Amino acid sequence: MVEAMDLHPDAAVGLSQQDDEPEPFPVQLSPAEAWRRQFLGKGCLGCGPTGAIIRRSAFEQAGGFREWGLLSDIDMWLRLTKQWPVVLLQPALVWWRRHDSQEFNRSDAAQFYLSKGFALIEESLNSTDCPLPVAERREALKVARRRHARSLVGMAVKKGRPQTAWTLLQESRLSSGEVLGALMGRRRSRK
Repeated sequence: MVEAMDLHPDAAVGLSQQDDEPEPFPVQLSPAEAWRRQFLGKGCLGCGPTGAIIRRSAFEQAGGFREWGLLSDIDMWLRLTKQWPVVLLQPALVWWRRHDSQEFNRSDAAQFYLSKGFALIEESLNSTDCPLPVAERREALKVARRRHARSLVGMAVKKGRPQTAWTLLQESRLSSGEVLGALMGRRRSRK
């Protein structure tokens, strides 16, 4: 990881995550490329802190991790990649051990992640320092809203938590058309 960061001295963070497509690792993405891939493609910022290396000067300039619980890492990656390139490292450099006392296993984890995660995405894409051009930013917001609607439908139907999904729907200000589109998309994907 250090060697990859040395090869890309202007990058703020290096991330290793599972990726099915072969790439010539390490690969550096500009802020716009990283955000385009994150919000309009298959994603690239889904790595937790154990699979990350952060340039100290950028970490300090960005203000460090904020107290966002489950979302502290993605919040940091978004703040860093607004300003600096990211280096994608070869996948599977770390092994993530799961256990019962992880934050992901709290009873309210899914609700927190959906609610605050969607708010973070909207805030990031609407910020004046978003690295995407206006047209791509609009499209990324549409994609994010569609994904959020599908997640809420999944919470209501698959996970059997309609009341929680309804509460999150009201918070999100999604339109009935967006939710209907998520329902129709689910139905079409089963055929």
